[in-house]
Amino acid sequence: MTASSAHPRTRWAAVVLLLVVGIAAAMQFAKVATVFVPVSQAYGAAGTAGAMLISAPAVVGLALGLTASVLVSRLGFRRVVLGCLALGAVLSLTQALLPPLPLFLAARALEGEAHLGLEIS
Repeated sequence: MTASSAHPRTRWAAVVLLLVVGIAAAMQFAKVATVFVPVSQAYGAAGTAGAMLISAPAVVGLALGLTASVLVSRLGFRRVVLGCLALGAVLSLTQALLPPLPLFLAARALEGEAHLGLEIS
């Protein structure tokens, strides 16, 4: 075995693409914090309800982190990355339409799962 065949070549285009996707996903994860006041006003959400608008994805990640890592290893990294990107895009579109508060919070929680899948993958 030669030295060049012992170490596979790094696919730099894929590395850069995953880096960009990871940064974009992180920005999506924090989008409500940047527009917290107008979104809270749109829902009339003050106090605990307002805090849930921001923290719902993190709570899901905290609660399901270990389970998600087992599922990612079973489903495959590529499949999980692509599925989580698609799910995140659909959920972001749903949130942009300002659905009723329970649906918005559910979308934020599912967004936490999508982000968790990306982090683990």
